[in-house]
Amino acid sequence: MKNDRPQKSTNVRVPITLRVVGSALTALDVVAPSLAERLAARLFLTPRRVPSPTSEAASRQRADRESRLVASHMITVRSWGAGPAILLLHGWEGRGTQLGALAESLAREGYRVIAPDFPAHGDSPGRRTNLLEFAAIVEALIGAEQPVAIVAHSFGAAATTVALRDAAFDGRLVYLSPPEDFAFFTETFGRMLGITDDLAKRMERTIERQFGIDWSHLRGTALAPQMSAPLLVIHDEDDLDVPARFGRDLAAVWPDASLMLTRKLGHRRILRDPAVIAATIEFIERRRSARIAASR
Repeated sequence: MKNDRPQKSTNVRVPITLRVVGSALTALDVVAPSLAERLAARLFLTPRRVPSPTSEAASRQRADRESRLVASHMITVRSWGAGPAILLLHGWEGRGTQLGALAESLAREGYRVIAPDFPAHGDSPGRRTNLLEFAAIVEALIGAEQPVAIVAHSFGAAATTVALRDAAFDGRLVYLSPPEDFAFFTETFGRMLGITDDLAKRMERTIERQFGIDWSHLRGTALAPQMSAPLLVIHDEDDLDVPARFGRDLAAVWPDASLMLTRKLGHRRILRDPAVIAATIEFIERRRSARIAASR
C-alpha cells in the first residue's frame, strides 16, 4: 500500500538552515517549551521567498502589473488579456507568475486573467502571512472582480474553499494539487525541521490560539458539503508535497466535483503541463457554452 504520510524530510532536500534552526528549537524546548512553541509558530508562518526563474520571464513581462490594496493588504497583482475575469491563485511560497503558462492560455481564449501575489510572496511586501489572510484576499477579489472561474494551486485552493464560506461566487473552480487537512502541513514542517512530533503539535495549537480558529473546522472535507460551485480537481499521483489522497478525498465529498489524476508531474510541473492546461480550459469553457445554449 502506498504511504501517504508526510514525506518531505526523506524525499525532498531540506535546506541546512532549517535543520540548524530545528536543532536549536529542539534544544530550546527542553528549557523553555513555551518560547520554543512561539518561535516555531512564527517560523511556520514565515514563507521563504523563492526567486522567479528565467522560464517565467517572458510571461511576467507580458503581464500588466499593479499594486492594489486588497483586504487591508497592499499586494502585487498581474493580469493578462481582456474579457470575463478568471482568478489564478498560487500556493504557499509560490507567486502568480508560476501559473503564467496557464494565464496566457486562458487569455488567448478571451479571458482577463488576474493573478495576485499574496502577502509575503512574490513581489508583494510582508514577512509573514497565514490561511485567513489568503482567504480574506480571495473573498475580496471575488467581490471586486466577479470572476467566472477560479483556478487555484495547493494552499491557494485551501484558501479559496475557506473564502467561499461567505463569498458570493457563481462560477467554476479548478483546484490543482489541493490540500485538505491543515494538520498535514504542521506535521510536514516539523519533519523538515527535525523537531519532535510533540513540539509540532504544540506549535499547531499555538497558531490556533493566535487566530482563534480550530483547523479541523477549516478542512476541505468539512466545508465541501456546503459548496455549490462545480469543481474540477487535478492532482498528480506522484506529488510528494501534497499527496493525491487529499484531492481524491475532496472530490469525493464535494457536491458537484470531478477528478483528474496525472502521473510524473509532481507538485509544480502540473502547473504548466499541456494536458492539464487543456483540461482546465475545457472545464471552464463549459460555463460559456451552457450560457450560450440557455440564451437561445
